[in-house]
Amino acid sequence: MDALDTSFTIATPTFPDNGRTVFKGHLFVGDALLSDSGMRNYPLTPMTDANFVRVLQAQTQRRIGLIDHRAVARGEDAVRSRIRELQEQGVSVAIVDVVTNEDPVRLGSAVRDLRLVTAGSGLAIGLPGSRRTSS
Repeated sequence: MDALDTSFTIATPTFPDNGRTVFKGHLFVGDALLSDSGMRNYPLTPMTDANFVRVLQAQTQRRIGLIDHRAVARGEDAVRSRIRELQEQGVSVAIVDVVTNEDPVRLGSAVRDLRLVTAGSGLAIGLPGSRRTSS
């Protein structure tokens, strides 16, 4: 973020088709919370907490927030509105709920103007259509 001189980004480590979803800030592997999966005892980075807002907040001085599934389901305008709210609250990074393959499509258009996005490959579902320009 510093290198790109940006004060806000999103993070969503998801790909619904592969069973990686985020709901209410919690990462799921299939139907299980990440903390209840085999990653709980991973030797390098044990995942004992599935709440990615808390996990990321513990790793940075930046404020972490959430764009929940309700905003994502309402589409681009609702996500952009939530981004503005979070920025006004001093949040720098928003974990984004992504539950279905339709969510990255809505999210892609909402974040197309951000200089940096951090996401699993699932976000790529929504980026191509968001980058189209009219002639």
